[in-house]
Amino acid sequence: VLSLTKACQEKRPLLRACWAGLSVLATLSILFLSSGRTGYLSIVVALSVYAFSISPKRMRLVVALTAVLALSTLLFLSTSANQRIGAIYTEAKLQLSGPAALKQLDGATSTGARLTMWSFSIDQIKARPIFGSGTGSYGTLAKQSCGDAPSCAVVDVHPHNQFLFFGVELGIVGILAYVFYLYSAAQGSRRLPDPKRALLLSFLGIMVVDSLVHGALWLAVENHLFTFILALLMAEVGASRDHSADQDRHIQPKAIA
Repeated sequence: VLSLTKACQEKRPLLRACWAGLSVLATLSILFLSSGRTGYLSIVVALSVYAFSISPKRMRLVVALTAVLALSTLLFLSTSANQRIGAIYTEAKLQLSGPAALKQLDGATSTGARLTMWSFSIDQIKARPIFGSGTGSYGTLAKQSCGDAPSCAVVDVHPHNQFLFFGVELGIVGILAYVFYLYSAAQGSRRLPDPKRALLLSFLGIMVVDSLVHGALWLAVENHLFTFILALLMAEVGASRDHSADQDRHIQPKAIA
């Protein structure tokens, strides 16, 4: 999406073609060379949001659906994507058919483990729904439930879902605060021109996807990526607002005849 934005903004044909080519290569890399299922979902969401944001209002829905269809077709043609996506259904079916206890995660797959951790997290949120169990409580609660099983080294860290992580520790208040954080950034995009607005919204789409399957604001690498890049993108919003304010101050009132 960054390459697409550069291609849209570039005036020189050769550089525009280079940026567009780079975006195509990055897309093919994710769809055909990557084995990470998060990447498949992220690119579908990001490019669909980008297409929706940059299209005329009357065509947005059609363009977004076309992007989803095109990317889904490419995923269907990718052997690695087919294998990984097919495994999700099998893993989910096996895990959901058995008891959801953290101590039984030793033989679970990544998808099955996530389903179990999410089920555990939802139960904890139900127990303390408003303000949660307190900062840092997830690990303690998970250890108490998991016991001495080897899988505890993984599940005691975070539930692989940032929304549920906030829910366990900070309750519904924490979840709503995180949603408001993302919503505020999305609202700020309205001040940006089309390519930059599409870039910001697509980045937020990737952030939401990662938040649904991982610890977007907990793991150091992802935390630094999302917070720093989002800060840079929001700086564009601030600069646009300041520029508009300067223009308003310099507008001279019309002379009254």
